[in-house]
Amino acid sequence: MSEKSEKEKWELAKKRKSDVISANIPQLVRREAEARQQISTWNREPLKHYVRRVGWESVVLAFLTKLRACGVTRPWKYLTFPGPDALDIGLFYQKRLLDVTPDGKLSVAICDRENADKVALRLQKFGGVLASSEKELQDALIDPHNVLVQEFPFDVINLDFCNSLIRPNRNNLKALDQVFALQRGQGFLLLLTSRPDQNQRDEHLEILADNLRNEPEFQEAYTGKYLTNNPRACLNDYTTFTQIVFSKIIARYGRIFGYRVDEHFTARYRKLDGFDMVSHSFELDPIVGRRQCAAKYEPRLPLPPRDRVEQVLRGELPQKVRQEAEMGYKRFIANLPTRQVLNVNEFLAGQQALFVELINEAASLETWLN
Repeated sequence: MSEKSEKEKWELAKKRKSDVISANIPQLVRREAEARQQISTWNREPLKHYVRRVGWESVVLAFLTKLRACGVTRPWKYLTFPGPDALDIGLFYQKRLLDVTPDGKLSVAICDRENADKVALRLQKFGGVLASSEKELQDALIDPHNVLVQEFPFDVINLDFCNSLIRPNRNNLKALDQVFALQRGQGFLLLLTSRPDQNQRDEHLEILADNLRNEPEFQEAYTGKYLTNNPRACLNDYTTFTQIVFSKIIARYGRIFGYRVDEHFTARYRKLDGFDMVSHSFELDPIVGRRQCAAKYEPRLPLPPRDRVEQVLRGELPQKVRQEAEMGYKRFIANLPTRQVLNVNEFLAGQQALFVELINEAASLETWLN
């Protein structure tokens, strides 16, 4: 069968499945089945799986190669929102990237309000996990007794948000803030997936306008791209606009906590439901004066005090680190307006063989926990 017909077959199968559900299942059961079908369809979507393969797997492999080259021999630790089928864990497991602790557990911690306990139970046949929590991430990370907090720092953190990084309740930003504090200066990978939200348009504009007023390097790059320093100039492509804002937020945290920030993967894709998603893979490389590179992958800062006054009094980085972090921040943000962002939809439209390959790989991955 041709590659084109394979793609059509995939689309037709989704429609038939939906028709069967609508015709034969009582309403309450139907809703549950439809929700499960939606998750299954999203799991199999080749656009998302391309991000898993290129934005996650390839970037994590390169990071682990660097980690081992520095002489780090301990099991590397992974924190993730697994979803009901833990496909990211399954991908890393099948590619032999996951480590196992001396007592036989997967070196993985999971946080998922709806699925953590169920997934942790299903993973028992692989040795179990380091920790799991069914709290919202921001709630789990402010509790010093939560099992997730006890496992920090991590080497790879996958914040696969289904909504916007910037929301009215600030929950995602609160979680991000706690992640940086609990990492305690250790080098790590941050995989960030989020959704542009037009409802947050005014707040995004305020952030961008503030950057344009106060950061000359960014203003110069922005003006060179858009021929004006008006923040509204980039609103014609709102998704690209949010990718500038989101990356600047990560860079700001890098500056505060003494990291250089590298963005190894930057992409956008449109889901089947019509929503855009954005994906970024950041490496946070600590600015330290120690000679052994293995020291970069160990915590160098104390746990942050709970009291904000105490943080101000005790939390300042050495002057040299602050200066290097500031210079790194300026270099990073100056590249944001002109950097290349991969449009996965457009790329895969011209890669039919790869499209079919991604469909098949995602479908086989969906059953890895069965």
